[in-house]
Amino acid sequence: MAKSSPSPTGLGARHDAMAPLVMPTGNVSEHAAQLLEIDKLSTSPHQKIKRTEAQYKEKADNIRINGLLQPILVRPREDGSGYLIVFGHTRVGAFRILRDAALAEGRATDAAKYERIPCIVRIGLTEAEAATLTVSENMQRNDGTTMEQAAQVAMLRELLSADARTEKDQARMIATQAGLAESRVYRLLRLFDAPQPIRAVVETGRMEYSTALAFMPLWRPLLAHVRPKAEKEALRGKHAEAATSEDNVDGADNDADSSALKGMSKGASRTALRMAKELLSEFIAGALDREWSKVRIEKEVGLKVDRLKGKASPQGSAAASDGEPSDDASAGGAEEKRGDKAAFRDKGNRFIVYPENIETASPDERTQLLKRLEDLCAKIRSQAH
Repeated sequence: MAKSSPSPTGLGARHDAMAPLVMPTGNVSEHAAQLLEIDKLSTSPHQKIKRTEAQYKEKADNIRINGLLQPILVRPREDGSGYLIVFGHTRVGAFRILRDAALAEGRATDAAKYERIPCIVRIGLTEAEAATLTVSENMQRNDGTTMEQAAQVAMLRELLSADARTEKDQARMIATQAGLAESRVYRLLRLFDAPQPIRAVVETGRMEYSTALAFMPLWRPLLAHVRPKAEKEALRGKHAEAATSEDNVDGADNDADSSALKGMSKGASRTALRMAKELLSEFIAGALDREWSKVRIEKEVGLKVDRLKGKASPQGSAAASDGEPSDDASAGGAEEKRGDKAAFRDKGNRFIVYPENIETASPDERTQLLKRLEDLCAKIRSQAH
């Protein structure tokens, strides 16, 4: 008796999910593509990746020279008015650029080539299936910023992991359905749920996300530390009545802090969040100024947590101060070994690469470095035009 083959994962899982295609006519292969007008195609509600004009133009140049190498995947709208793109958003945007450019130059024949695009139509997709295919395609291509990728897996969490009890269970379920690495999904979920100062340092490109997550163990101890003062201020009526835009971004802070803030009034909770965010922001700023590696951050966070919990910190450590890390650049020991240092530093107007540290960098940091360099190259190419 023949054994059934195991279910594919990763990119294979994505194409396996495309297998039961149903086409509108019966005289074509069920895997054949059909030409659809680009004006009848709409962006997927599950697409969290924002493309720049330079990225669309680069794709348009590639298609103009090499042609379209792969059809896109779409699904019919429920009202029959057109189609929703499942994946292939950049290719559709590139077609629009090529068509509009040809029309502007009076090249009607060339414009007609880009009025329609090869599509595979998938009928009967559920919202969860469509979202999974969109996210899987984007993640396999490593498209989007880290925060956009985090938003994608968080969206899948809402759709797929209702029965999962823990964050690791959620990550496992998403990774299985989307064909992604479970460790990657888990870190992105943690980033999405992280307090605003941690998300901000990743979103602005000042720190690679796996390094930024090293600050997470400090968050709850900081909340516990400021809680008595926040409650006193709330009783005096000093707390702000209206939450700021940072008090609840995507619900992340409330989700992460529900147990730490249990029993506090709404006003006191807001005040505690504000105070803890200020302290965490100061600590992160000090780490950035001193160019701490992930190893050094983990060490100093541990020392700071011990102090907040009433444990003694070694004399001279950066964590021994209440505010930002101490001014002693060599606090906590001798200068870090080369292998403990980061492969690059991104300070906005300065982007510094340390080639001697690339060999010992983590896989995540290398990926982030490649992504940052690709973005810089794309920017240079767009400015050259």
